Amino acid sequence: MAAMSLVVAACGGGGQTTGQGASQAPATTQAATAPPSTTSADPLQGDWRTEFTCQQSVRALRARLSEKQILKKIGSWKSFIGEEWGGKPTEDDPCHGATGAEALLARFADGNLALCYATTGQCEVHATYQLVGDHSITINDPEGNLCPCTQPWDFEIASDQLTFHVQPADPSTIHAWEAAPWTRES
Repeated sequence: MAAMSLVVAACGGGGQTTGQGASQAPATTQAATAPPSTTSADPLQGDWRTEFTCQQSVRALRARLSEKQILKKIGSWKSFIGEEWGGKPTEDDPCHGATGAEALLARFADGNLALCYATTGQCEVHATYQLVGDHSITINDPEGNLCPCTQPWDFEIASDQLTFHVQPADPSTIHAWEAAPWTRES
C-alpha cells in the first residue's frame, strides 16, 4: 500500500457536522457588552500547503529513523514509495525513477483538522486537534488514518512557514508532515 494511502485513507464520518449552533439563543445585552476573550488566537488556523518530492520524503525519514527501523515499519521501499511516486526503488536508491511531487493541504479550523490533496481539494482525513502551550498540539484521530497520534506534535511557525516534529516517529506520518515546510495559504 502506498504511503499516502496509509496517511490519506478514507476516514468515514469524520467530516460530519454535529448541528452546532442550530439552536443558539439570541445574544443578550449583557453578552454584547462582555469584554473580549483574553485567550490567544490559534496560530495554526487556516490552510497550509506543502509540496515534496520522493527525495525529500526519504531524507525526512532517514533523519528520524535508522534504515532498519524504516524497513521494519514499511516492509520495503518498493511498497512504500513505488506506487505513489511511479519509481522503481532499488536498495541503494529508494527514489530511483521517481518523478513529480506530492502536494497536500492541511486545513486547521476551530479545533478541526482535515488533510487534503492540494491538487484536487479532496479531504479524506479528518481529526481534531488542541493547542498545548505555544508550540505543540495533540491530535485526536479515532480512525487512525492521519497518524498513530499518541504524543503531542511540536510545531514552529516562522513568517508564513510551518514545520512539524511528529510523535511517534511513524514513517507515514513523517512522510506527510515533515518532508517539507508548510506554507500558509489563508
